[in-house]
Amino acid sequence: MRRALLIMIAVLLVTTAITAPLPPMTLPAAGAVGEVAAAQEAHDDAVIRLLILERRAADAERDLAEAELELSATQEALTRASDTAAKAVADHEAVQGRFSARLAESYRTRGLGWLELLLTSGDFSEFVNRSEFVSRILAEEALLIEQVEAAGSDAATAVADLDQTRAEQEAKVRSVQERSDELSAAQREQERLVATLGERLDDVRAAARASQERMAEENARAAAAVASSDATASPQSSPTATPTTTRTPTTAGAKDDSAPSGGRQLKVKAYAYALPGRTASGLSVGIGIVAVDPRVIKLGTRLYIPGYGEGLAADTGGDIKGNTIDVWVPTEKQARDWGIKYITITVYD
Repeated sequence: MRRALLIMIAVLLVTTAITAPLPPMTLPAAGAVGEVAAAQEAHDDAVIRLLILERRAADAERDLAEAELELSATQEALTRASDTAAKAVADHEAVQGRFSARLAESYRTRGLGWLELLLTSGDFSEFVNRSEFVSRILAEEALLIEQVEAAGSDAATAVADLDQTRAEQEAKVRSVQERSDELSAAQREQERLVATLGERLDDVRAAARASQERMAEENARAAAAVASSDATASPQSSPTATPTTTRTPTTAGAKDDSAPSGGRQLKVKAYAYALPGRTASGLSVGIGIVAVDPRVIKLGTRLYIPGYGEGLAADTGGDIKGNTIDVWVPTEKQARDWGIKYITITVYD
């Protein structure tokens, strides 16, 4: 189902924004609450980008094939036009040579030639006819020269035009080839990114499952400790109310003093810490991670902390006993500024 949804989204993106530049790819922040969801989103986004790149690369290959075909056709036309132009030059030289020879021969006074043809006429009528014949031949030769010259000029113009077209098409082929190469390289890089994010997603899921198992084990030990504890233990050491509703937080660690609805209220002493590393549950520390006493608040429970925001009970500590919590903050200064607060939090069991 997820794969089908990704393909549908990718098709929409391809058809509406196929030429738009892809925005920069960013990896989700490790250790934040919702790490699995963030890794899944990053992987899905990478897959969609890969589908778009594949489409763009395919279009570039098609454009390259079309450009190369056009260039090949232009080259063939240029070869034919060059042959025609060369033939026109040869024809022009031949016709012009023949015309010059005949024109010169028409004025010869000795030997055989046009003059003998005219002078050997039997009568005046034959002389006139022969004169007209000679004039017609010379005129046709002159017209033929003009036609050959025009054909040669047209052929030369065609050669020049085709040569310019060929140069433009060669530049287009180079440009499309470069774009195709770039898209192919980007596609290969995106394929590697998809594989990397897929591996990371698998690792995050495995870590999440392991964290859930550790939380369950810790919660079981805490429950056993509560069951075997003295009957006179402080009532604040264990939950005294049952949640009425459940709620999934939106932005972990976002400061918001408006209390959400649902859950149960619990008065606690709240500290803050800024240590790096991983929690007792195996999750990486980050905004929204809260250390609790699992005898009071089970690991894996969603919380709302006034002045801090939404969080996840995912850590424990030797000093975290009873109704005490420890929220994670990025810096030691923020931890010192937090100090010790006595507040009422909302617990979504």
